Amino acid sequence: MTTGRLGGLADGALPARWIETGLKQGAALAAGDVAGHNRLSPALRRIEQELARRGRLGLLAPALDHANPQVRLNAARALAASEPAAARRTLKALAASGVAPQAAAAAMDLWMLGKSDPKPDGPDRSD
Repeated sequence: MTTGRLGGLADGALPARWIETGLKQGAALAAGDVAGHNRLSPALRRIEQELARRGRLGLLAPALDHANPQVRLNAARALAASEPAAARRTLKALAASGVAPQAAAAAMDLWMLGKSDPKPDGPDRSD
């Protein structure tokens, strides 16, 4: 779906479509279809870009508590810059959950966020 088509959707419809896409990604991973998961990533990015263009990226914040680990991982990634503390908490919980492959991805994301932090003040700086 192009950004132009997304532009015609109401604000509330975008997070729903984004979550639906994340659920499909999670199902693809559960079936061992990494390529299928990867094919869905551009759709997520387009929705995130449209929400950001509208100044409404925060509408994805409830997804940080979604039941599906892939949706939570996607939400933490999408909100890492705008809501870093909440994103870090979600990533920490996912990393500790042991749910594969999202736990490993969350741990890697935390490591990358830690490397990009110019003034680290300890391992729990986001709490």
